[in-house]
Amino acid sequence: FAVKEYLEAALVSLRFQWRLRPIEVALHGSDELVIDSYPGALVQIVTNLLANSLMHAFPDDRRGRITLSLVDNGPWVSLTFADDGQGIAPEFHEKIFEPFFTTKRGQGGTGLGLAIVKRVAELTGKTKTTVAKLLEPDPEDETWPGSEELGPQLRALALPIRKLVRR
Repeated sequence: FAVKEYLEAALVSLRFQWRLRPIEVALHGSDELVIDSYPGALVQIVTNLLANSLMHAFPDDRRGRITLSLVDNGPWVSLTFADDGQGIAPEFHEKIFEPFFTTKRGQGGTGLGLAIVKRVAELTGKTKTTVAKLLEPDPEDETWPGSEELGPQLRALALPIRKLVRR
């Protein structure tokens, strides 16, 4: 399926989650990218990532930006999800994909959002074995998604997805 077109439609239906907040959500990438994956699973992943950013990265209706970037990497398309929110404390980086790990227990967080992201990606069988990883911004890397606009607080998750191979 045409991944950017599908994600654009999904973001329209998810807009209610941030429409009353000073949050900008942008999707970048080629309209020509076609992937061999499960559309529903991809929307589940994006939905959980959005919910996680909205809950954890932008407390107290803080202004912010969320960027989804699709990059053609040969046989793979990398989906990078980034926000310019308050970031994840370094001591939590290794724990964010563990089921029931949350820093918002009792405040609406269940600790399942990112665990579900990882598990859904693994179950689709269409991603590389290193499913998702936390990335820190590199100010020297001009190819880093949105680095010039989002600044030093940018945090991102990268998810490689196999492209459709036409025979």
